[in-house]
Amino acid sequence: MSRVFALATLLALAPAAPGQVKKILNDFPDRVYCLAFSPDGKLLATSTHPSQGGKDALRLWDVATGKEVCRLGDYKLGCSALTFSPDGKTLVSNGSDDSQHLWDLSTRKVRMVIKTGLGVGTCLAVSPDGKLLAAGSYSRPTLLFDMETGKNRATLEGTLKITCVVFSPDGKVLATSGYGGSVALWEVPSGKRRADLAKHEQTVYNVSFAPDGQTLYSLGEDRLLVYWDVATGKERKSVDLRPQVRYPTSYSALSPDGKTLAVLGAGHLRLFDLKDATFRPDVDWDYQGGHQSCLAFSPDGKLIATGSGGNLRTNTVYLWNVPPRKKPRD
Repeated sequence: MSRVFALATLLALAPAAPGQVKKILNDFPDRVYCLAFSPDGKLLATSTHPSQGGKDALRLWDVATGKEVCRLGDYKLGCSALTFSPDGKTLVSNGSDDSQHLWDLSTRKVRMVIKTGLGVGTCLAVSPDGKLLAAGSYSRPTLLFDMETGKNRATLEGTLKITCVVFSPDGKVLATSGYGGSVALWEVPSGKRRADLAKHEQTVYNVSFAPDGQTLYSLGEDRLLVYWDVATGKERKSVDLRPQVRYPTSYSALSPDGKTLAVLGAGHLRLFDLKDATFRPDVDWDYQGGHQSCLAFSPDGKLIATGSGGNLRTNTVYLWNVPPRKKPRD
């Protein structure tokens, strides 16, 4: 048994203390592009660069056991984006033929193919009511589609090189981010540009709405974290993370309670307290080699999944237990 698989077996069987790895999923042929928890937290969907004719690019995993549930589809050029519908019945994945595939998870078959013409799709999001699909791309404008009919509802003009799309909790606003530090707000369902949020000088890979929808958080590779007022499109405050972080802050994810921002970069996973505007001193996990490319909180906020890759030893997904906050001393 190899050292990698031996370690995976050991961690899968041993009780996981807070802040330690709960599971390692490492049977991947190439870099893990993206991942997403199902709304009930029981499944984890992952996508990778394909091998074996693309038959192993898109997979579902049992979060509790770390075992593979199934492999979906045939993605000869890979699957570069995925997301679950809010009811957990549908998994949407970016196909390699300028299309989005809507998977019925009860049958594990594609119930609809939406031809988008987007080329290389980079990100997906389903609206909170499950009626709209936002699809972003590197080379073409972001589009809004009807989840039932597959018809194009709106085109967000001027959205190129997009890295993230996310709906506000009430579904009335869509936020986008991209290369060059672009961040913008859009009206839903019209697709009308609402505000350009200009502050970042480098790529912003992720943006997140607070649970009340009043604040948007953007963190760029420039290590600048900005709190935006969604109603006005104005900056509330910004935090320069350079004194606290020596490496690019590539990816981020907001905890379900809206209190913590998980930050991933250069192999480090850290937790940032948004109220205190500082990193938690008890969490700085230096773990994965290769290229880190994605992370997500579980719906209950107790786990963080991170993905990376670039060579056989680093094509992994780690499931981390999130340690509880330490109570301040009196």
